Amino acid sequence: MPSTIHEIDPFADTIIILRSPCENFAPWEETSTLSKEKQPIRAQPSENEPVVRKLSKKEAKKKLAKTRNRASLSSVPSRVPENGGEQAEPPSGTSSREQGLFQDPDSAPGVDREVENSRVEPFVPASEPITSEDDEIHYLVSSRHLMLASPWFRRALTREGFIEASKDPSDGRYHIPASGWDQEAFLILLNIFHVRTRQVPATVSLEMLAKVAVLVDYYELLNAEVMERDARDWITELKRSVKIPSTYCRDLMMWICIAQVFHMSEEFEEATAVAIKGSEGWIQTLDLPIHQGITCTLSTCLD
Repeated sequence: MPSTIHEIDPFADTIIILRSPCENFAPWEETSTLSKEKQPIRAQPSENEPVVRKLSKKEAKKKLAKTRNRASLSSVPSRVPENGGEQAEPPSGTSSREQGLFQDPDSAPGVDREVENSRVEPFVPASEPITSEDDEIHYLVSSRHLMLASPWFRRALTREGFIEASKDPSDGRYHIPASGWDQEAFLILLNIFHVRTRQVPATVSLEMLAKVAVLVDYYELLNAEVMERDARDWITELKRSVKIPSTYCRDLMMWICIAQVFHMSEEFEEATAVAIKGSEGWIQTLDLPIHQGITCTLSTCLD
């Protein structure tokens, strides 16, 4: 039996199986002790990757100004299914509407292309170790609710060749694996999907909002109507009680992540300015979905 079962839908036709839930979210290391080898944004490009020349401070600040105004992150592509099926395609769009909360990330202007091309790879959860069923957390949910809320789930449950798109013969349900997420944040997200409003907290901490932002980014919920009301309420309340730090620290990087994912341009500008002034070395991403182009630009400003 799994260690925990969350029955979100009593008539569930789908089981999301969470393995290796997050135990150490956004780990922080002091800048003075952080070696260059541990810095993901210092990764050397391969022979086939484009090489971006080192920018002058003036050029870097110009690029950062563009990045601040956009505060946008491209959606993470769906993972390749275990049986080798075709990888799902990310959503597309090319319009140039003004940014705002829950604007379609692909319709908003992106980070400067020269910097964007230098990113190493998008954020993905750590690979799943072999675990027993006792280590698993099961969420009993509705496939219809998942598909209505998230393009990621819609592709996974409908695309030919995806293992999730076929019901498991053992119980007649869809089985969707997940790994590395925070158990509580994932439960909050799925309760929102299933309109279980009494189970959704009215307020969340800065760290919990950052955990939800990671899920919003991965499951392509930036333009999802189902998330809009709760996220706005959380952000409004959080801004009243938690100020953006005036020093470079773990909380500051969580603010940058939240501001980027939810298109909070003013908060993004304020937080990145503090990071530039306060960091003694290259910017830490803390394994958060902070765009590689942003951290590269910020760190270049420090040189």
